[in-house]
Amino acid sequence: KILHLGGENKKKFNVYHIGKAGGGALQMRLHSGWWLRYNECHPYPCGPETVADANLILIRDPVERAVSAFNWRTTVLCHPDGDKRTVHKERATRHPDEYCKSDFPEEAHMLFHKYKSDINILAQALCSNDKLVRNSAVKDLKSIHHIQFNLSEWLSKMNWKTASDRIFPIVLEHGYDLNEQIDETIELVQRKIQLEDSILFAKRRKRVFYKDCRVNDMEHVREKMAKKGGTLVHTGAKHNKKSLLPNAETCLAQYYIRDYLKILRLVDLCWTNNCRNALLSILHRRSKIIGDHPELKPLF
Repeated sequence: KILHLGGENKKKFNVYHIGKAGGGALQMRLHSGWWLRYNECHPYPCGPETVADANLILIRDPVERAVSAFNWRTTVLCHPDGDKRTVHKERATRHPDEYCKSDFPEEAHMLFHKYKSDINILAQALCSNDKLVRNSAVKDLKSIHHIQFNLSEWLSKMNWKTASDRIFPIVLEHGYDLNEQIDETIELVQRKIQLEDSILFAKRRKRVFYKDCRVNDMEHVREKMAKKGGTLVHTGAKHNKKSLLPNAETCLAQYYIRDYLKILRLVDLCWTNNCRNALLSILHRRSKIIGDHPELKPLF
């Protein structure tokens, strides 16, 4: 019998679930895959007193986090001028094509009226020559759910420098398999602090592999049904997506410059090549915008 991983010992395991950085996928992998018990910090950062024996922290390109959060909230919130969807707080997250949330009227007014559901308007306001407009844009950006706290704030609240040997970054980045990184990290944590007996852990690893095979089979069925015109129920939804204009991208990247500096420092905390290369990929993608910064210039 395989018990919950981490349930039989005194080792503490934390997940720092930074919004719009792959937290849902991580939860699914840890719960249904590894069957791991852990403490989760979400949606707000935890203090240094909560730092555990092992601490997983999710990282994503700050600009992409902001765009994802903005687009998601304009998808899931009810339009203040009226919405044909049914109001339902829980169902809106899983089925936003049928349901919406109405319990954040100020955020909805800001997103739909002030910025007209367009992330570019908000991003460009961050570069405005008018100080009042800039300050208002910063305040609005930090009022959007999932991104109220930036990466720098998450790291500072957990006092990351003193716990660097217990931090395991996992990076949501194009071209890097998130599940593969999660699996690598669990293996590393097991070797470092031994969450359970090695024989039991080997059985658990086989269980994860078996479930992956079943998932792959299911995806194959989906593809066959799609070709035949059939459908399978899916709990996800397409977000309202606004492409980011070049000047808006520049404004957002410059606003998040401290986060990019933190990403540079996190490279040295990576335990795997996947983590290291994924973080460097983020920095290189924004190099034309942030590359002139004294701390980042040597990298490019």
